[in-house]
Amino acid sequence: NFSQPFFGILNDHKPMRFFLWAGIVITGLPFCFVLKIDSFTVMIFAMIVSGLGVGLFHPVAAVAAGRIADKNRKSLSMALFSSGGHISFMVAPLIVVLIVKVIGEQYMPFVILPSLLMALFFAFDKNITVNEGHGYSFKEWFSSLSSTGKELFVLWIVSSFRAVVLMLVGAFLPILFIARGSSYEQSAYILSVSLLASTAGMFVGGHLSDKHGRKKIMIVMLVIATPLLYGFLATSGILSIALLMAGMSALSSTIPISI
Repeated sequence: NFSQPFFGILNDHKPMRFFLWAGIVITGLPFCFVLKIDSFTVMIFAMIVSGLGVGLFHPVAAVAAGRIADKNRKSLSMALFSSGGHISFMVAPLIVVLIVKVIGEQYMPFVILPSLLMALFFAFDKNITVNEGHGYSFKEWFSSLSSTGKELFVLWIVSSFRAVVLMLVGAFLPILFIARGSSYEQSAYILSVSLLASTAGMFVGGHLSDKHGRKKIMIVMLVIATPLLYGFLATSGILSIALLMAGMSALSSTIPISI
């Protein structure tokens, strides 16, 4: 996350189209070996490398998606872009269960195949552009930032708090359900269902904000997400899962709006 502004500045200065395919490969590569790593230090290093790949990809990919989006449906278009990552998050726990429990963990390196296929697509499809013209000088970049800095900072704060909650829920949801008596497989299924709700929420938020205004919908969704997630923690059974899905959906609906 902290590397993204740096890579974004570089792309503004001079279009870095190779960030698209290089970022995908660098992100996926460590997961080929993640089950073979027995050192905590090496594991942290592998995750840092993967995170840098995400930092490479996200700024230029968001720009590319924004450039081809319908100007009257910007939020809905960004919801479509953002949902790709959330669908992958949704599928990932199920893939890990499938590989480790059914196929065999020695096949874990095959998780790189989607990364390689998408990298080839981005490498050869020249129609996807990541910037206008030949880029901007660093002086021009900082000058434009000074005029929009206040609004960007507010959006950054909102996005940061939202991301904290989403990441905490995603990281600790399996632990919570295992503590409540669920199996590893059941907790993975619940995590996937909650992330599916998040993906659906993006489309709902994108559509509503294009229709009724971005600021209004963002405030409403952030306000209702809090009691829904508290309700999830305070209840159990089907009601708890329903409140979790609704809370995740409301929270994630603000992602395409803020982008």
